[in-house]
Amino acid sequence: MSTTGNWNRGASGGFTLFELLVVLAVLAIVAVFVVPQLGGPSGGSVDSAVRFVRGTVGQGRTLAKLTRTNVLVEFEPSLVRIAGKKELDFPASVRFRELVLAGEDGDGPKGLLINRRGVASSAIVRLDTEEGLYSLLVNPVLNEVECRPGAAGFEDFTE
Repeated sequence: MSTTGNWNRGASGGFTLFELLVVLAVLAIVAVFVVPQLGGPSGGSVDSAVRFVRGTVGQGRTLAKLTRTNVLVEFEPSLVRIAGKKELDFPASVRFRELVLAGEDGDGPKGLLINRRGVASSAIVRLDTEEGLYSLLVNPVLNEVECRPGAAGFEDFTE
């Protein structure tokens, strides 16, 4: 008599520890993607703006290093243009106001020039969000972005 395919669970008919762990792992993976989407709007536009600016500058650095050419990341009120070709829209509740390059006094260029090695000087990107005006200090070399409310200058980020 063959017992192939006959799994005897015993009298309890419950689940094994392995089956329960697999279900918990799947639920945890789903939660990682679903829970951030359920977050409220508080700080959302500022956080998304910081991630957006970090991502676009990072893409510009990557493109500069891969193509071994200088890349200009241009900021416009509702979008960012990388190397004059790729256009990325700012998050819906964010608008570009001003770019201040290190060593300059504002009202200068609307773009951050990244050299072929992926190096660029620090800059402050000022954005209008749902929460008001915010200044983002962009350090392209480290791919870091710091955020301060209002029209902060470089000296405000050294604290």
